[in-house]
Amino acid sequence: MKEIDHIVIGAGVSGLMTSALLSKESSSVLVLERHTTLGGCAGYFERDGKVYNVGATTLSGVSAGRPLNDFLERFPHIKLNYTQPKVSQTIHHSKKIFLYRNQEAWVNHLKNHHDASQKEIKAWNQINQIDHKIFSFLKKFRYPIITFSNLKEVLSFIPWLISFLRPTNFTFFQYKKAIDEQLLVSTQNTSRNISQGIASIGLNYPRDMVHLKRGMFDFIDYLKRIQTSETQILTTTAVKKIIKLKDGFEVVTNKGSFKAKNVYSTLPIWNISKLASHFIPKLHKWSQKNSLSWGAMTAYFDVDIHETLSSYYHQIILESPLSLSKSESIFVSFYQSTESLNEYQVTVSTHIRPEILKRGVDYKKHKEQFSLEVRKAIERNFKSATIKGPITVGTPQTFKRFTGRHNGNVGGLIHQNGFYFLKWPQVFTSDPNFFLLGDTTLPGQSVNSLALGAMKLTDYLKRENKI
Repeated sequence: MKEIDHIVIGAGVSGLMTSALLSKESSSVLVLERHTTLGGCAGYFERDGKVYNVGATTLSGVSAGRPLNDFLERFPHIKLNYTQPKVSQTIHHSKKIFLYRNQEAWVNHLKNHHDASQKEIKAWNQINQIDHKIFSFLKKFRYPIITFSNLKEVLSFIPWLISFLRPTNFTFFQYKKAIDEQLLVSTQNTSRNISQGIASIGLNYPRDMVHLKRGMFDFIDYLKRIQTSETQILTTTAVKKIIKLKDGFEVVTNKGSFKAKNVYSTLPIWNISKLASHFIPKLHKWSQKNSLSWGAMTAYFDVDIHETLSSYYHQIILESPLSLSKSESIFVSFYQSTESLNEYQVTVSTHIRPEILKRGVDYKKHKEQFSLEVRKAIERNFKSATIKGPITVGTPQTFKRFTGRHNGNVGGLIHQNGFYFLKWPQVFTSDPNFFLLGDTTLPGQSVNSLALGAMKLTDYLKRENKI
């Protein structure tokens, strides 16, 4: 049985970030991935020499002070190529809304083109301030969060925390439907059910988005390139069992067994609960308390566009809700994996409850209906667009098949009002050498959150001389 310092389960964004940070400290790292390709929900597939992003298609967090920016700075000799468009996102409503990266340009656009009230402008400025305050605090804290040395700083944060947890009131916003659909992507909930702090992070997330030529494929490629020679990644390697030993763990896979002192799981809480609840009983409780999650309907295709795109990420508010999921908008990402000037590869996504669509008599019919609805929305909102070839449709069952995620759930846990995060899975478990990371563990689902979790944990392990 081969022995390694660290085993990371899952080669999605969280797993690859964690393995890169661990291997940077000259530790041997083995990453186990059940799929044929890397990336997890931010992965890709190839067809006819072209790349298609399967799920997460946007990257945010490169601005100074953001966790992703801090992560990138830890690997200064390897560059991630991206551009920062002035308009991060275009919202197709009764009138187009251009979400500008710059705060002043954004509020001026709302005032000059959408007759935004002073109350709306004040709210957007407050959203921006709260978002920056949150990341300023997160940059300072370290594991364990509350210690004698930082107690004064934590106590000074309490008045602001009360403000952070205040219920959201967006009833006066002109485009509340668009806002709520955006929040479903970033927080898995709507403004009525989340605090203003979480809403601020969720709404500011697309403001900092960058454009990657081949979409998230380029980011996954970057995460592969920053691994050191100490990292070994095994694909098509599914974890079947985890056995607790006196001096570590034995991880049993379809390709044999591996032994390590430390294990880092980036699997969804429902998946890892089935593998490790026998020695960490709380995993089962966490999975039961957080049983609800969202899935996604997706569409992939090529399109010729003979117009200048206002942005590479679009939210289309539909004329009528989707027939199956009842979602009122779809999100459209454009990227190019070929050198063709006007041809783009496109990923469309929207939310759906996984239990709504399962394989059966109507499964194919529902996929065809979704394809027709996507085609109609694209042709209506992009007048020069010509969809080329077939539209491939993905469902929660598709994600379950390829990623192994429980029920085909994607994204993180559902944010709520109040102190809901106290029932979320934590990084540290009852076993000092078994850690939880990924989108169903605090601090959450975004790339910023995944980077924050990986950096704070590895920094802690380094301080404690465990790596």
